[in-house]
Amino acid sequence: MSINPASQNSPTDILVVDLDGTLIRSDTFIEMIVWGLCRYPLATLMALLSLLKGRAIAKRKLSKSIPFQPDNLPFNPELLTFIKHKKESGTELHLVSAADQYIVDKISGRFGIFKTAVGSDGKKNLKGSAKASYLKKRFQKGFSYAGNSSSDIPVWDEAKSVVLVNTNSRLTSKIKKKYQVDAILDQRTPDLVDWIKTFRIHQWTKNLLIFLALFLGHEYLNLESWAQVGGTFIVFSIVASATYVFNDLIDLPADRNHETKSSRPLASGQVSIIAAASLSVGMMILGMTTMFMVGQQVFLLLLTYVVTTVLYSFTIKKVTILDLVVLAGLYTLRIVFGVVAADVVLSEWLMVFSMFFFLSLSTAKRYVEIVRIPAGISDSITGRGYRGGDASLLLNFGIGSGMIALFTFCVYLLDSAFPSDSYGSPLFLWITLIAISLWTMRIWLKASRMELDDDPVAFSIKDRTSILLGCMSACGFALAVIL
Repeated sequence: MSINPASQNSPTDILVVDLDGTLIRSDTFIEMIVWGLCRYPLATLMALLSLLKGRAIAKRKLSKSIPFQPDNLPFNPELLTFIKHKKESGTELHLVSAADQYIVDKISGRFGIFKTAVGSDGKKNLKGSAKASYLKKRFQKGFSYAGNSSSDIPVWDEAKSVVLVNTNSRLTSKIKKKYQVDAILDQRTPDLVDWIKTFRIHQWTKNLLIFLALFLGHEYLNLESWAQVGGTFIVFSIVASATYVFNDLIDLPADRNHETKSSRPLASGQVSIIAAASLSVGMMILGMTTMFMVGQQVFLLLLTYVVTTVLYSFTIKKVTILDLVVLAGLYTLRIVFGVVAADVVLSEWLMVFSMFFFLSLSTAKRYVEIVRIPAGISDSITGRGYRGGDASLLLNFGIGSGMIALFTFCVYLLDSAFPSDSYGSPLFLWITLIAISLWTMRIWLKASRMELDDDPVAFSIKDRTSILLGCMSACGFALAVIL
């Protein structure tokens, strides 16, 4: 926060505050479109058709068609602190926005600090020169204006002074040369780390399962297979990241009420919804087109993954137990990708182990999420269909699934691995089994102690013991093959 000391001593005046991108770090029109398409798609599409008649008309129809609650919007804490201080010093605060009047009234009422609140009336979009003309006529003795974008320049032309909020460095430099700037607030723009978090690049570690087929199919020395599987990994990861953004957009309201997910770039408003959605669509098209050119089988698998993920985001995640089975299936589908890409034989043992192992991990993730909820709370708290009292049941399901997976591994060793000639020293595979067993038990120990992150994969990446057990598992496999 940067405040001009001279502005602190100015007499009582008028400060007009913009809404979209200023009071909130997002855009109410875009927020309503995203919310509406996810919950009320038909009504939203009908409202959007009125864009042909004008943006103000579309905003009015959308605000009337879509139930909208402003409580969990990403409000700008720096600006709120600043304007509350200004109000205490005697400054009149007015909220004037291009958002529809219905939305402006709701947000103004939430705070109770604005003397008046004015928005678009369904006929004229109160933005840019239209807003400048309105404010010039209304506040003839002058006003200060808090805005965030180049569309606010006509307004700043008429203002006595400027408050810059959430502006990029280029616009900030331009405005500082031309106008009297009272304060510069919330200037942190999205950086590489924010975009990495948005597309959840750390989740690409899950996609390393694609390479598993190379080792279990004993194709680890085949460079052509490595190239095929490596390309599949990259394309699949790009598409998966696009689906993560799509899921986050659907879950925006729930994420903003979540203890840890509220800090995600999209939920916090640090990354623009439009920018993230545009990039994800581009990534999806690129990935699907590339996979279609590679081959029919991998394309159909990728299409299955995308469709299942979309269905999960909209519906399946609300269905208890089924959501866990589908998550385990999506993990297993990654292994099938590798099998098809490497052109190796699909192992039934691997499929059974994978389904129960990842069912255990998926249950651990859900267990950690709901165990923080007091018993008896309705599913509306989590948006997942679970209640706080389901924690003990999930604990049993999760540990039981993990034990079935480990038992399957044992039977595989005794019935298939040891009698075959695929391994030079198959006894070393016991090391792999022990490492996986220790890791599974550790995950559930951490979960029961509430020391596990929401995502076991994210936890394992940062956990030294998990990394050590992973290396131990890999060494056991390597020794079994080499010796």
